Order: sequence, then structure tokens, then C-alpha cells
Amino acid sequence: MDSIFSYFWVSFGFGFISLLNPCVFPLIPLTISTFTPKEGEPKRNYILESITYSFGIVFSFSVIGVLFSIFFGASGITKLATHPALNLAIGFLFLFFASTLLGFEFYLPFWIVNFYNKLNNNSNSSGYTGILIRGFIISITTFTCTMPFVGSILVTASKGDWFYPFVGMFGYGLAFSIPFTLLSLFPGILKFFPKSGNWNAKFRGTLGILEIIASLKFFSNADLILGSFIINRNVFLIITIILFFVLFLYLLNVVHSPNEVIKPDQKLNKYNFLFSFIVAFFTVYLTTGLFGRNLGEFEAYLPPSSFESVNSSKKIVWLKDFQEAKLISEKSNKPILVNFTGWSCANCRWMENNILNKPEVEKILSTFVLVELYTDGDNPEEEKNQEYLINKFKTFGIPYYASMDQNENVFSSHEGTTRDINTFIEFLQKKDKL
Repeated sequence: MDSIFSYFWVSFGFGFISLLNPCVFPLIPLTISTFTPKEGEPKRNYILESITYSFGIVFSFSVIGVLFSIFFGASGITKLATHPALNLAIGFLFLFFASTLLGFEFYLPFWIVNFYNKLNNNSNSSGYTGILIRGFIISITTFTCTMPFVGSILVTASKGDWFYPFVGMFGYGLAFSIPFTLLSLFPGILKFFPKSGNWNAKFRGTLGILEIIASLKFFSNADLILGSFIINRNVFLIITIILFFVLFLYLLNVVHSPNEVIKPDQKLNKYNFLFSFIVAFFTVYLTTGLFGRNLGEFEAYLPPSSFESVNSSKKIVWLKDFQEAKLISEKSNKPILVNFTGWSCANCRWMENNILNKPEVEKILSTFVLVELYTDGDNPEEEKNQEYLINKFKTFGIPYYASMDQNENVFSSHEGTTRDINTFIEFLQKKDKL
């Protein structure tokens, strides 16, 4: 019994740590917009709605995650989360949510409008169904960057042992849901604000523009996995910069959303001015990225500049063929460093642009034969890479780094991200066989 409680609390702790992953942040405006009160809507039970939202997240992690692994293999949930069709669907769903926040109306088929109205009708149980669905969206879109911990649990579940994986995923999902539950309660406080003025419409419009920006990540994921490579780093940045500039103008009342009431003598709110200044600063900061500046944390969201290699370093070369790396290792007597990565992996992009490109790390990388193996595509080669990661290292979480000799004897391994460059250097310097 003590071991179960210990396992639960360890899982709970990892759930909180996972909230630091970059892919979590675009989901904040989705959460707030879900619970933002609308003009003239009936009274809502925000506490019950928040509990429902939290239940949707926990249920998705614990029950759906484990069931997918049992019936579709350890990587089943990851394949679902990285599927281009799902990413495109979520991208368009974000755009639809954004359009309703901004007050735009479209001539959609009746059944779509009727279904959406039912999901958002909070006077009956249908509204709670919509909240559950959005909780599911929160979970499924974060599976690709929560795998460093979740991956090893679901590998166990895929082999038939479901009890401990369920306990682990439940603890993990519970911790992961807490901040989103608190965020869902925040808009309920807005009902105590005065209803006069355009502040509610302006607030909802701001969230709408932020959701459009968030949707870009999902379109980019689909673009990368499909191999169409339309949305490269600069295209992504240019679109994002334009949208932030529109948000800047929107906050200054230069442009308006359809659901605002425009008054000729309307004065600029001091809070609008403050937020517009913050948005302007961030817009200028993003613009510097077009001229080669590393954007730090924001790099995790961006696709690569060149699609020949997702790794951003110009000084080192990563092979794509593991067998070729083994042959070179045998001839040169250099160890191999395998980088298990993914096209849609935000944590992989973060490591490439904040750790792997550091001079002190590149110096050590030059002593290895480097090979990067993608694991989230639909083609047989990448599926084979994922099977190798699962069978050899008992996880499918990426990024995953492993140093080994030409006979695949492992020296050391490192899973996930680290902000301590010395920790990663210590991993690279370990050359004793495990």
C-alpha cells in the first residue's frame, strides 16, 4: 500500500513539472475563453463547470491514455496526438472558437451550428458535455510533450499491467489539471465587474486573437508531419508578428471586433494602454527573430528554418541513418549519440535551440557520431525508429538522447528537457557502459 501511495505522489509531482513544458502555454487562452461570461447569458455554476473541466483532463490522461495503450500499443495515444488530421481539426477548432469570441458569424451548416450551441448551452447538461470535450482537447494536445514521464507508464500498460499505470496517470493528470481548474475559475470573477462598457467584448476579442495565434502551432505540426513544409520558421514568425500587431491596434481601439459598441467619444482605458505596450514590446522582440536572433523560450513553438535537418545547429551534422552511424563509429572508433526526436515535438525544438547549440555542448558533440531519428511520422522508417526506442529504452518519450558504441551497448541516456547545461554535459561525458 505504501508503494502505491509513493507511486501516486511521484506521478503527481511529475504532473506539476510537466506544466513547465512549452506546449502548455497556448492552451491558457482556450481555458479562459471557455469560461468567460457572455453578455446576457443565464447564470452559470462556475465551480461545477471547473470541476467538470478538471474531470475531463484527469479522465483523458488516466482512462483514455491507459485504454489506448492496452488496445493500440504503447505509442497509440502519441500516434493519435501527432496525426495530421487531428492537428488540422484542432487548428480549425481553435479558429472557430476565436471567431465566436471576436463576434464573427458564419453561414455554417445547420447541424454544426446546432451542435455548437448545444455544447455551449450552459442551462442544461449539453454545456457540460462541451466542457468535457475541451478538457479532452487540453489533454490530447499535450500528450506529445508530456511523454518523458507518461511514455514509460504507457509502455507498462501496453504489456497488460494496467493498475499501476492507471494510478500513475491519475496522479499525473490530477496535478496537471489543477492550474487549468484555477484558470477556469478566474473568468467567473468577471461577473462581479460592472457590465457597462466594452470591456467584456474587448477581453473576449483579445482571447480570440490569442487563440488564432495558438492555432498556428497545430497547423505547423500537421505541415511538418505531412512533409509539405509550407510553414517554415520565418512564415510562422511573420504570421505571428502580424497577428500581434493586430492585437496591438485592437487594444488601442484603432480596430474593433464586430461585437463592440463603438462610441465617438470613447476614451482609451489605461489598462488597454498598458497591455498594448506589452504586446508592442513582444512584437518587436519576435521581429528580431526574422534576422537570426534566438528567441529562447519561444523557439519551442517555431518550426525549423531548414527542413534538411530540424536540428538548428550549423556547426555539427546529424545523420539520419542509424546503420550508417554504426559503420562510421566502427571505422572512427567514436561513440554514437542518438537523438530520438519528432517533427511536432516542442521540447525537442527547445533543446535544439537552447542546449544543443551552446558552444560547450557542441565541442563535446563533435566527439560523437551524431544521428537523429524521428519517431512521430506515419512512414515505416519513423515507425521503426519508435519501435526501437520502445524496445530498447522502454519509453517513447521524446526528446530522448542515448550514447552507445557501434554494438549498441549503451553508455548513458537522457530523457526530456533540462535547463541545467551542466547536467546535459555530464550525461554526454559518461562513457562507461551501463
